[in-house]
Amino acid sequence: MDVVRNNIRRINGQVRVASAPGTGTQISIIVPLTLATTRALLVEQNGQIFAVPAAAIERNARVKPDDFVRLQGQLAVVIEDRPVPVVELADILERLTPMARGVDQG
Repeated sequence: MDVVRNNIRRINGQVRVASAPGTGTQISIIVPLTLATTRALLVEQNGQIFAVPAAAIERNARVKPDDFVRLQGQLAVVIEDRPVPVVELADILERLTPMARGVDQG
């Protein structure tokens, strides 16, 4: 929750948590109106959906498994003859993947 709170604060937003015994917990995320109406790319990681603001995206593209290469031990994808490093969404979100948690995706 600290990661969420810090990132929301970074964009001048707020996270509010209200708990009531026997009732549950309500978590409210309040963001500036300019962000609430911003176009976003929805991405999924382990069944959870996240919105990436369109302003933070330089380009998106479909890549095939054959497009991936390893350069100096780092996974990359070649776009317009230039290698672009690949980063796992789970790493950016500081989340464990099912494999890292020992969950069989079978």
